[in-house]
Amino acid sequence: LVAVVKADAAGEPGLAFDLFQYVLQLDPENDKAHKGLGHLKVNGRWLRRFDAEQMKAGFQWSSDYCWEKSGSAARYAKGEVFDPTSSAWAPLADANKRHQNPDDPWVIKTEHFILRSTADLKDTARVSERLEAFYLQLFRLYDLFFMDKGGTKLIFGMMASKQLTVNYYRTQEQFKSHANPPTDWAAGFYSGGRGASFFYATGGWTVLQHEIVHQILGETSRGGGDAWLAEGAAVYLENAFFKNGVLTLGERGNHQRIVAYEGRERSSHDEHKLLDMLKFRSGADWDSGDISKNYRGAGSVVYFLCHFDEGRY
Repeated sequence: LVAVVKADAAGEPGLAFDLFQYVLQLDPENDKAHKGLGHLKVNGRWLRRFDAEQMKAGFQWSSDYCWEKSGSAARYAKGEVFDPTSSAWAPLADANKRHQNPDDPWVIKTEHFILRSTADLKDTARVSERLEAFYLQLFRLYDLFFMDKGGTKLIFGMMASKQLTVNYYRTQEQFKSHANPPTDWAAGFYSGGRGASFFYATGGWTVLQHEIVHQILGETSRGGGDAWLAEGAAVYLENAFFKNGVLTLGERGNHQRIVAYEGRERSSHDEHKLLDMLKFRSGADWDSGDISKNYRGAGSVVYFLCHFDEGRY
């Protein structure tokens, strides 16, 4: 807790966030850590402000049903579900079938996202949880980027942030026919012009997480960032995974494109030198040459800046 004060005074809210989280691993009911993170206590449970407001409104998060109506366990046990899209009860099987239609998807609102999904409700809940965990991971790592946009209050959930629209399709066929992807091989994409991202169920977490970085940074900033930095930031986070219940970046070996860059560079393949990547400033620059090579180079630059000499850059 003393270290939290030092981190906050040094303008490092992301480190303060991590330290508070560590305190809660040691002492799950520590009042100072919960209050420092902006948590509110409702019915004996510490919750982020958005979730606390949902509980006060009569809903609690469920990994099976998304926002489960409190005090209705018997109805859920019978196979019914409260559909937040229609605000009505329905048999779960019927609701899942109804929302398979891309014109009438599940619409699930969480602290940072509005998820429109044609997947079954349980899969939709899984995606919502992943999105929220990933958002907090990005906040902690790029905390200084958010300092002039709310800083600590934004990171700790003490002030409202813009909810981002994500469209999630149950099949690749639905994705191709309704999302209008920019290329036939796309497994997901973010469209700044449409203010939304688009994915399908078997496209993989890596694609989703890469594009969500673009969406979060793109809709939180005024734009104008160099292409190498925007893409490198997304590559750096795209392979985040859960370990012991916490979303983590792991070690260097868990970053697929950085590992590929390192191996190819040592084998004397024609890879970009890190300083050469800084020339990729515009979208036209980025689209020139071997795109796979550009991704490997940009990700490696950002990895270097985040980790070399204990992150001095």
